[in-house]
Amino acid sequence: MTDSRRRAEISGGGFAGLTAATALAQRGWTVRVHERARELRAEGAGIVLWNNSLQVLDKIRAGPDLAARSMTPPAYETRMNNVIQSQEVLEGVRWRTLTRPHLHTCLLTAAREAGVEILAGSEVVGATPEGTVTFASGETAEAELVIGADGVG
Repeated sequence: MTDSRRRAEISGGGFAGLTAATALAQRGWTVRVHERARELRAEGAGIVLWNNSLQVLDKIRAGPDLAARSMTPPAYETRMNNVIQSQEVLEGVRWRTLTRPHLHTCLLTAAREAGVEILAGSEVVGATPEGTVTFASGETAEAELVIGADGVG
């Protein structure tokens, strides 16, 4: 018997790729994420997430884990040369600040719990409109949906 579920191949194991992968897997898709780096990692320091992002994280069930190691500061500040340029108290606005590695870990956990197959060291080098994905190894795969979420690289 063959697997009749729809298949998605996603290039990129960062925030966007893992979010899309989790959402699809939770809806019954068979999903593989291909990350060209040898290991999955998040770079950078902090990040602010606003309500629209937090709603997406709630939908893919990554919200509770994220909330455990994030915070809503008392005010939103804009600084230049370490001098506060503006400071706003955002009453009634849902937002959180956290480290990028923590966000990445929350997304990776949600993806794995949803059954997403994650392949590090797997570089996508091309895709056709018909859904054929080509890898640096020369191998190919077929999918109903191909997503390029490879960031600025």
